[in-house]
Amino acid sequence: MFRGHYLLSTQEAPSIPANFEQSTFENWNLYAEKDLEVFSLSQNKSSLLILGIFFDPIRPDLGPGEIAAEILGACQNVEELFRRVQDLSGRFTLFVITPEFQVCIGDASNLKEIIYGKFGKVSFITSSLKFGLNSFEESLQISDEKKIIVEDPVFAEKESMWYGARTVDDRCHKVMTNHYLDLKTWGVSRKPLFKRTFKDENEIMEFVSSILKNTFKILTQKFKVLLPVTGGWDSRILLAASKAYQDKISYYVFQSSDKVTSDIWIPQKLSESLGFEFRVLRTYPLKKELKDIMNREYLYPRFLKKTEQIQYHYDHHYGKGIININGNGSEVFRYAYGYSTGNVSFDMLMVHCKYWYRFPFFVKELKNWYKESKGYAKNHGFYLLDLYYWEHRVGNWVSNWQTEQSMGIEEITPFNNVSLITAMLQVAPARRRGFKYTFIRDMIEKMWPETLQQPFNPGTPFHKRILNKHGRINYFVKKLRQLMDIQDRKVVKS
Repeated sequence: MFRGHYLLSTQEAPSIPANFEQSTFENWNLYAEKDLEVFSLSQNKSSLLILGIFFDPIRPDLGPGEIAAEILGACQNVEELFRRVQDLSGRFTLFVITPEFQVCIGDASNLKEIIYGKFGKVSFITSSLKFGLNSFEESLQISDEKKIIVEDPVFAEKESMWYGARTVDDRCHKVMTNHYLDLKTWGVSRKPLFKRTFKDENEIMEFVSSILKNTFKILTQKFKVLLPVTGGWDSRILLAASKAYQDKISYYVFQSSDKVTSDIWIPQKLSESLGFEFRVLRTYPLKKELKDIMNREYLYPRFLKKTEQIQYHYDHHYGKGIININGNGSEVFRYAYGYSTGNVSFDMLMVHCKYWYRFPFFVKELKNWYKESKGYAKNHGFYLLDLYYWEHRVGNWVSNWQTEQSMGIEEITPFNNVSLITAMLQVAPARRRGFKYTFIRDMIEKMWPETLQQPFNPGTPFHKRILNKHGRINYFVKKLRQLMDIQDRKVVKS
């Protein structure tokens, strides 16, 4: 149960599954599922604990022990700690305790979720809210305004997308992307970010390419690697970066129906011309066994069509030292919501909320985020909608998917690296926005030019390509659609 999860608590938990191992870290009780990688180190009155997979793709020859020693060596002050940690990739949670500070830090997008709270006098931190509740035999405490959300059919229709740091349980919060938890004050603050300087775009391209290529170098040395390839941009970037390690990688794509889409025939043609092994894996309807597991392990399990992919991994890859590669995260620097030179209004942000103004709870959460994040984005030179996508879409929606995915297979996103993301966000808007994505195309050409033989997403309608390019047009079109959708719902309701 709860594969790959953890719990730290100030008191012993009374109800822990048999597949968890118990130990201590400083004054905390630690419960780690047996498949979760656990690394700890203490020196000079300082200690660290890393839960999950971590590595340094900028210096790929460093092992876990060397990375951990460098992290502790950077603990003279908290800023130096964050400067060192932001070079790391993976899916992990890091705890550092020194005489000066005590912090909990996540990976670049907090894809290994960090949920913290208190049950009475017991403080706890966990990667799964359901596991935390079960461990202390607690029932969910949910306010009426949140209950309205989870009981609305639109919530399930939008794949249970959540916004903000407050979780569905009123006693618990989530540490969001670009934030960290102070274990002394039990408060959350934004992480300091450190942007490398580059003389030109070629230097950025070389830096990003090396991170992606070194990710495959490191992972193929330790795991059997699966890499899905489709007709999209994300997987083509990763395919190009994997060139030197293709004989150690299993390339595939899932097929859920008899229809042969461009996500199937494009990688098939690429594999035929470039000579890498490629398989089409057929998914099948969800079985009762998997549904029962998900009902036990998640507060609001999602039974989506793509959940069949998790089932396939669970049936065929569970516990076999296999890791799946995911392309999520590149949308942060590909202007997922389009680009505009003007200021981003709150309404412009809200049209990209899956529920628009439907739920007052999410409106309040996003208003608070908007007020706090405008200055942060400006100080770091980020386009506000890029930061919004990174912290809410990747930090909440993608992390939720990877939490679900972990029941079948561990997954790593090579783009999940702060130094990589902050480098890419320095590329000129005209070079990184749709629909041609010229910077990314040039980077693919440098890594493996032959992978450009096939088109990208050939079935995408022209109007969608325009929306992906122009943020202001995208805003007005989405606003109009949502107004029409609200009117349609009123008609149906009446």
